[in-house]
Amino acid sequence: MSSSSRPTGNSAGSTATDARETPGLESGLAIYTSLQAATQFADTKVAVLGAVQAGLMATALPQGEAVREAWERGGPGAWVAVCVLVLRVTAFLPAVYCVVQALRPRLGPPPAPNRFSLPLLAIADGTPPPPGQDLERQEIWQLIPVLAKVAVTKHRYITRGVAWTGLMAVAAGLSLLTGPLLP
Repeated sequence: MSSSSRPTGNSAGSTATDARETPGLESGLAIYTSLQAATQFADTKVAVLGAVQAGLMATALPQGEAVREAWERGGPGAWVAVCVLVLRVTAFLPAVYCVVQALRPRLGPPPAPNRFSLPLLAIADGTPPPPGQDLERQEIWQLIPVLAKVAVTKHRYITRGVAWTGLMAVAAGLSLLTGPLLP
């Protein structure tokens, strides 16, 4: 298929195989673009989640001194304040772990050399790959499962990170409610 124009209908020179290969490449490129967008959207969510986590922990820092003073005085308020602060820090650690795992690159190569693969492109010598829609179609469909796994993994970690960040937010709310117990 060296022609740059594609037949729009079923002409006498085209075969059923030609009709299946062209949509396969086009649909593969569309799915590739969709997966790339899903990955970028996940990265945006991770950035927001990280900012929320940082904000929630920043609100915990000023309370550290008040919790220490309450602990030295003793009483039930001290226990509640310490438990809430420990809950906050304990939720922060897995929340941050989930954000880091969602951001961590997964650059494993596809099963065969592939013109769409980032690791292969990084070591390419500039020689263009052999032409052919059939070869491009095979390569794009080899890369789609790799990209899908990346997108799914990112979204799974985001889901877990949201849950842990929610627990941090609950602990922050409890800190505000227990504030009057500290003086």
